[in-house]
Amino acid sequence: MKGTRDYVLVLIVEDDDQRVVEFHSWLGHPNIRLLHVKTGDAALKCVETDRYDLILLDHDLDLQHPLGRLGSVNGTNVVARLVASRANRETSVIIHSMNPGARNRMFLTLQANDFDVQVKPFAEWQPEWAESLKRELLEEWEMAKE
Repeated sequence: MKGTRDYVLVLIVEDDDQRVVEFHSWLGHPNIRLLHVKTGDAALKCVETDRYDLILLDHDLDLQHPLGRLGSVNGTNVVARLVASRANRETSVIIHSMNPGARNRMFLTLQANDFDVQVKPFAEWQPEWAESLKRELLEEWEMAKE
């Protein structure tokens, strides 16, 4: 937790609108600001310009775009930028991708570079688990403010 903001900042990197609706319903709170981007390019810009308390990261991005994956930036590219950058070293990352090979590679890369990372495929998210995550984020934020 950064402790200098009046809110918890969460970056949601996800191209599926229904999943984004779910994340907002699960994590919505007056003291949690949820920033959503649909593309890998947008995610790269975000991690270059701001620090986040949590990043929810998908791998297969731009699949909702008519051109599909053609030339798109994916979660692996975002992970590479996180590792290369110093700005988000203290950021927790939850990989929610349903792509098992890609999420494992992203996890291992972040773990090898000492990130606080966990894997929670979207299909395994449950309201109770998300509520627990939200409580944890808010508790850490409160402690950092003191």
